[in-house]
Amino acid sequence: MMSFLVRYGVALITAFFTSFGLFCMHRFLSVPIFFSIMVFIFICLGIVHFFYIRLFDVKHNIGIISYVTWGAFVGLSILLEIPSIIYALMVCCFVVFFLLIYSAQYHTSEKQHIYKPIRRMIMMLLVFDAYAYLSTVFALILFFPVLPLWVWGILGVCIYVFITGLIWRLYFDVKGSSLLLWLLLVGVIMLELFWVFQFFPFGYLVSAFLLTWLWYILQLFLRFYLSTQGVIWKKQREFLLINGLLYVLMLVFIVRWI
Repeated sequence: MMSFLVRYGVALITAFFTSFGLFCMHRFLSVPIFFSIMVFIFICLGIVHFFYIRLFDVKHNIGIISYVTWGAFVGLSILLEIPSIIYALMVCCFVVFFLLIYSAQYHTSEKQHIYKPIRRMIMMLLVFDAYAYLSTVFALILFFPVLPLWVWGILGVCIYVFITGLIWRLYFDVKGSSLLLWLLLVGVIMLELFWVFQFFPFGYLVSAFLLTWLWYILQLFLRFYLSTQGVIWKKQREFLLINGLLYVLMLVFIVRWI
């Protein structure tokens, strides 16, 4: 019972600090306050990571995932202008960090019915992180056009490659060096797509969403290919067909009006 209360309390406190940190950043528009909150939250997440490593022997790096997610929420909240959406994002931040920290105890569970949903949740969280970071990159291209485009392209590709590595480490218990070639392939493909998207008249949120959608499908099929079963095309044809159709419909009926 005491162990449960400790885990619940740590998750609740972490979720409160992260969401309240976002609130303070938008309530007090000050550069010193912004960086002070960033440093404070990073220290708190580091302490939580050390606590879970020592207590539960967590294999997956919950610390890095927490840092990446916190940065994603901060970056996306800066880009939003509607107060109601910003407050909704703060609520999402609270829920996400509570579930992320509380579920860390189950990351080493050998019961697949417990571990698989948690792993899938973290994977989708990392996909959201990639979208948030790329939205920030596209916004910076618009706000700071002085820097050459290849600088932003390399930055965006590094984000995709890094998060791809985090996702694959959830499924493959291997060293990063053995996946380096495939990560480089992801980087090259995404760099080409990133360059193409610069010629589309989309906003930064829409561009990041469409590009992240393509990246998600790319890393997903490469992960299937690297698995022991490989890509089972009979099961994936419907998935590809639905995604392709939705992608085209979104471009035709939604994106064209934005």
